[in-house]
Amino acid sequence: MKRKSHEDLLEELARAIKRGFDEVVTKKDLELLATREQLQLIVDNVDLLRADVHDIKLTLGPLVRHVATMERDVSDLKKRVDRVERKIGITR
Repeated sequence: MKRKSHEDLLEELARAIKRGFDEVVTKKDLELLATREQLQLIVDNVDLLRADVHDIKLTLGPLVRHVATMERDVSDLKKRVDRVERKIGITR
């Protein structure tokens, strides 16, 4: 195997160093990220949304049960009206 020359080794080292610097994050890159205050604001908003969803779930539970009861009542009343209509001779 042929040994690399001093110049080739320096060139290879320079390319490796350049690749390393190309991967380094700059201050400008960091400025594009959210600050701690911005992140805290997002967390606070998510907490508020979570509380709102919890309140909605608490409110909807009884309403869903109430609607189910009313649907059963309406179904029962329809059956009774059908029976009455049949007995008195009024059919749809």
